[in-house]
Amino acid sequence: MVTEDNLFRFTPFNFRTMKNNYTLKFGNIIKASAFTLLTFAASTVSAQLVYNNGALVGIQPTCVVIVKTNSLQNASGEIHNGGRITIEGDYINDDITTGNNTSSVFNIEGNWVNNGTFTADQSQVNLYGANQFIGGTNQSAFYDLVLNGSGVKSLNINSSVSNTLNLNAFELATNANTMNILNTSTAAVTFSTGFVSSLGSGRLAWNTNSSGSYLFPVGSSVGTFRYRPVTVNPGNTSAHTFAVRMANVDATTEGYDRSIAETGICSINPNYYHLIERTSGTAAADLTLTYNPIADGNWDDNAHWQTIPEWQRMLSPVTGVSGSLNTVKTLGWNNFSQPAFGLARNAPTSSFTGLPASVCQNGGNSVLTGTPAGGQFSGSGITGSTFNPANLSAGTYDITYTYTNLNGCQGVSTQQVTVGTNPVADVTTSGPTDFCDGASVTLDAGAGYGSYLWSNGATTQTISVQVSGTYTVTVSSNQGCSGNASSTPIVVNVYPGIFATVTANGNNLTSSLALTYQWYFNGNPISGATNQVYTATESGNYSVFITDANGCSDMSSIVEFSVGINDNIYTENLELFPNPGSGVFTVRGQFNQNVDLFLNVTNVLGQQLMSDEIIKNTASLSRTVNIDEFANGVYFVRVRINDEVEHVFRYIKN
Repeated sequence: MVTEDNLFRFTPFNFRTMKNNYTLKFGNIIKASAFTLLTFAASTVSAQLVYNNGALVGIQPTCVVIVKTNSLQNASGEIHNGGRITIEGDYINDDITTGNNTSSVFNIEGNWVNNGTFTADQSQVNLYGANQFIGGTNQSAFYDLVLNGSGVKSLNINSSVSNTLNLNAFELATNANTMNILNTSTAAVTFSTGFVSSLGSGRLAWNTNSSGSYLFPVGSSVGTFRYRPVTVNPGNTSAHTFAVRMANVDATTEGYDRSIAETGICSINPNYYHLIERTSGTAAADLTLTYNPIADGNWDDNAHWQTIPEWQRMLSPVTGVSGSLNTVKTLGWNNFSQPAFGLARNAPTSSFTGLPASVCQNGGNSVLTGTPAGGQFSGSGITGSTFNPANLSAGTYDITYTYTNLNGCQGVSTQQVTVGTNPVADVTTSGPTDFCDGASVTLDAGAGYGSYLWSNGATTQTISVQVSGTYTVTVSSNQGCSGNASSTPIVVNVYPGIFATVTANGNNLTSSLALTYQWYFNGNPISGATNQVYTATESGNYSVFITDANGCSDMSSIVEFSVGINDNIYTENLELFPNPGSGVFTVRGQFNQNVDLFLNVTNVLGQQLMSDEIIKNTASLSRTVNIDEFANGVYFVRVRINDEVEHVFRYIKN
């Protein structure tokens, strides 16, 4: 135990005055035996400085040296500390300082200033004062660096630790400088509540050679205090160096615009982010970022600033809890082209079902179901969660489901629906819709539809109408949309046909009853012959064209007439029935004397359909004729009597 009796003192006469300071000059090696306390004291004079001006000072193991209340400046010379030296002021090394190849201790209450050469050996530098800094013009390479005392320990120059950095409960502020941990052990940095803060290009750098967990205890006391460590797990045991800084600011202020992010990212942490660099080595690494869910909110992914530029998700996050902090780990990350890493909230994935790809305007409502539940639908035709195309024009519409989670992040899912028209056919006609029996009109629903259905059952674009009625059509589009009936139903009126016949009585030819008449002789109209009865004045072929009140008309059969011969001289009566008919008819007549008859049938072209049937020496006729095998149409049945008079019947087969 050191007592006042064995305390070795240098008295004030060893000092010389220099600008109101007092400097102790060493000219030889100062040695102290075991358990000796060597104290440079200036208790009687204030503001004194222990000054080495060229001496070689050796402090042996177990020797304790205390510089009381002031600083020690190794201005010129060498100090080899093999024991324990306590300096209650600054230690200023302008020449050579070593740890003397021992586990020596430098207790520094002031600042550590290295302008010369410092060889740490296995020494420990213990900063136990208040608000100290490590500075000087030359970098200090510590073996063990321990923080104690109070306040913040600042780094004014790049420095390194080859064994252990013990932060205890204190902040090591590297400012824009780097503290390099050369020891590859995952236990090379120890702390209780202490942390490393950095600004700008400042970093805590750590050499690694294992795949273990390297916990970088980074944080900041600037602004809102935050301790947000980063853990790096290298992918292999090769030599690597990783450097980390926690930037306690909005990343946007340092050039990493949070508003520029890939689709799928809801937001990037606005309060802080990390700068992580792999300054040597090539292996991927697991990166774990941290947050306080109470102070920072919840985050579910890590994001990396890419050179695009934009923030991109690092994907496949593994979330967890470590003490009071939550963790987000990214496995096997190998892109360190840019240093900025931040916590991200991913937009939730949303989807919905129930919306058809296409629907007709009259297709009815569709009830939509969103996942996760609780979101909102939007878009044309949407009411709540129901889509109704009834009031929409034909076209393609976007329907969106937006789900907002508890973090305020939105998942947006959009689908398209094509609304098809309910087509209404605009029917056109080929002519009048009021016409006489035997004629027709074509109704056309128009081209371009997928299908047609007429009220008479037809399924073609056009139909030929010969029967009175009201005709409509339902059409469907090529998309399968079924429309309504034609906008204006088509009413077709078919009037009964008029049938022209000629009866001869002497020279008088009488037409069947009609509204108007026009007689023809040998195929030419007879001027002024417009009455029902016409008196023939010469032999030839006569016929009549008649029209009724509906505008229906008919041309009679040709009557071959010989003037001066009474065509009724043989005939009491002669008729053909039924007419019109299906192709089977009967010719019947009575004659006032026995006659020879010739019977045949021709078409409108004059082509004979059957050979002359000759019936000789008869006073009556009753013959059934069958032309069912021929097509529907108009035929002429000729009955010639004694080669003198011919009766021609116009027969309609239908």
